[in-house]
Amino acid sequence: MGSSLRVLLGVAVIAAAASVTGCDDDAVSTVTDAVAAADKGVGVDTGAPHDAATAADNGLEDAGVGDAQAPDSGADDAGGGDSGAGPDAGVEPDAGGTPDAGSDAGADAGAPVAYTFNPGPEEAAGSTTGMSRPSLALDREGRPHIVADKDLPLVYIFHKLQGGWTEEMFAQQTPETDAARIFLPHIEIDSSDRGWISAWLGIKDGGTMAGQGVWLVENISTAPAKKWLGLENSGYKNGNLSTDPSEPDRAVVMTREGTWQKFGPSGATGEKGKMDVGPSGEKIRFLIRVRTGQTGVWHAVMSGYGESPAMYRNSLMTAPVAWASQTVYPEMGGDMIHPGLGLDGADPAAGFMAIRYNPGLLLNVWDGARMVFDPAALPFIDPAPSSDGNGTDRFPAQWAPAPGPGAFVCWTGSDKKIHIRHVLPTGVMGDPAVIASGSNCTMVADAEGNLHLAYVSGGMRYRKITVKTD
Repeated sequence: MGSSLRVLLGVAVIAAAASVTGCDDDAVSTVTDAVAAADKGVGVDTGAPHDAATAADNGLEDAGVGDAQAPDSGADDAGGGDSGAGPDAGVEPDAGGTPDAGSDAGADAGAPVAYTFNPGPEEAAGSTTGMSRPSLALDREGRPHIVADKDLPLVYIFHKLQGGWTEEMFAQQTPETDAARIFLPHIEIDSSDRGWISAWLGIKDGGTMAGQGVWLVENISTAPAKKWLGLENSGYKNGNLSTDPSEPDRAVVMTREGTWQKFGPSGATGEKGKMDVGPSGEKIRFLIRVRTGQTGVWHAVMSGYGESPAMYRNSLMTAPVAWASQTVYPEMGGDMIHPGLGLDGADPAAGFMAIRYNPGLLLNVWDGARMVFDPAALPFIDPAPSSDGNGTDRFPAQWAPAPGPGAFVCWTGSDKKIHIRHVLPTGVMGDPAVIASGSNCTMVADAEGNLHLAYVSGGMRYRKITVKTD
C-alpha cells in the first residue's frame, strides 16, 4: 500500500471552504465524526415506526390506474426542467434568503468516533471506455455486479464470478426494448441470487417504448441468465426499482411524483399506487430501507423546478416536506441535476439528500422528525466538486449506510478523484477522504460495514474498502 495519510476531523463546523486533502490511490485515511445526539432518537432499529399513527400504509394509496398525468413531450434536454403544478398541501413552504454555506444551524455536536478507510487494490471490471452512471450490488457470496450506461443507447453489465470479471452488453435498442435511449440503470440483488435491474427507456431520438424497463437476472453469482420483465407504466418516466426482503418475489418500481408499480419474476403484478412526493418530473430517486421482520421503509427524493421546492418523503410520513429551495437554488430545476438519496445505518426513518448547485454539492438531512437544515441555507458537502461526474449529467452523489448512525457519500472532486465523507443524522460531517482517481462513483455497504466502490477510470473499476473504527 502507498503512503499513509491521516485526515483530521472538523468536529462541528461545516466549512464553506472545506479542504480536500489528496493522497495516492492506495492511501489509508482516518476520518473522525461526531455521533448522533441522544435527542435524535437514533439507535438500534427496533422495527417500530417513529409515529404509530402513520405506520399503516401511509401515502401508499392505491392509484387504481396508476399516474393519471399524461407523458410529457420528451424534451428532456430543454434545460428548464418539466412544468407542473406547485407543491401539495402539507408541504413545508419554500423559504427564501441567502444560503449560508458554513451554517450548522440545526446540527447538534456530539462525541467523536474515528473511521479508518483502507482501500483494497483497484480491479479492472471491464475494458470498454465511455462508461457512465454505474450502479452496484453484491450477490449472496459478497461478490460485486455492476451495470452502467454508455453514450445513452447502451447498458453494459459486469459480473465478478468465481473465475474473475466478465463484461457484456446488457441492453440496446431491439424489438423487445424499442428505445433509442436506454440509460440510468439500477441493480439490486435479492436473497434468491436474482438481480433486479431497471433502466430508463427514452424515445426522444427514436423508438416506441418509453418508461422504466425491468429485467431479472437469475443465478447471478454462478451463471447469469437475463430475462426481460416488461415496461413500467409506459410513458416518459424516469425512476428506479428497489427490493425488500419482506416481499422476496417483488421489486417496486417508482417513477415520477411517486407513482409505483410492483413486478414479480414473471412481469408486472398489477399492484400499483402512489406515494406522493410532489411534482418531480424526471428527477426522482427511490430506495427501500430494510427492517428485520417487517416491511421496509420507502424513501423518495426529488429536485424542484418552477415554483416547486425539492421535496422528500418516506412511507412513515403523511406528506412530503421541502428540503431545498428552488428560489435560492434555481439550477436544480434543470433536467441534468438529479438528487442523491442516502439511508441511515441505524435509523430506518432517517434520510440523506445531496444535490449539485453551481459551484457546490449541497446537503440536507431528514433526522426522522424534521429537516436538519433550512432549505434556503444548505451546507456544502464540497464547495467546488468536479464539473463532471457525480452531480451533473443526471448522475448525483451516491450514498451507502454507515456501520452505525449516519451514511457515507461519494462524489468526484475537482482533483478528478473519488472522495468519501461521513454524514451523521445531525448533519455533522467528517472531513473528506480521497480514495481513488476516477469519476462517476457508486457504492454499497456489506453486512460487515465495509464499502464496495465502482467508478470509471478509463474502463469500469472496482475496489473494496475496509471500514474500521478506532
